[in-house]
Amino acid sequence: MRTEYRMMTKLSVGVALLIGFGCSKAGKNDVFKIQEERRQEEIRAKVAPFAARYHAVVDWSKGLENRNMERDVWTIMVQDALMMSRDTPVVIVGELQDVARDGDQYYLTVGLDATWAEGKHINLRAVCSESVARLAVEMVDRTNFIEPNVVLIVKVRSVSQPRFKTAKISRKGTSDESAKTVIVDGDLLSIEGECLDWILLDSGK
Repeated sequence: MRTEYRMMTKLSVGVALLIGFGCSKAGKNDVFKIQEERRQEEIRAKVAPFAARYHAVVDWSKGLENRNMERDVWTIMVQDALMMSRDTPVVIVGELQDVARDGDQYYLTVGLDATWAEGKHINLRAVCSESVARLAVEMVDRTNFIEPNVVLIVKVRSVSQPRFKTAKISRKGTSDESAKTVIVDGDLLSIEGECLDWILLDSGK
């Protein structure tokens, strides 16, 4: 009888601990969800007047939200969403990952964090003026953000999966003519465009 009582007591304590852990985890998830919703509201409030100055499209990803890139979202869908018009800019929100120069061109590289892009890496490479590039470096250095969140007004020129050409190299060091184009990474989607303007949002932390 005592053995059964001890077993029941241990079982009850175990169940209580599991329930308590589950409630604690659910509580933390609720807090995170509320914080994220509040943060998104703050972002929208800051983005709206900035986008209005350029008549830029803010909700271009609306039709892609809550979709799974692996199954439902094809590159052509992203192309249609971002390039509804060659002359209409869009708002891109993401993490500034790099500022670079290639010849006489300057670029900002931004990583997008999109719910519709689950399992994919979406990178924007936007050409910009030298003054914009230099200012980006200066402002990021001043804030000490590692990968700050930024808002860009962009005229998108292309959306594609990166590709490169491969060729067999002979023993003499010359390549044969059997070169072929292959996809670099099926999980990577590259956006190219022109940055018209940008603002620093926050650290994203």
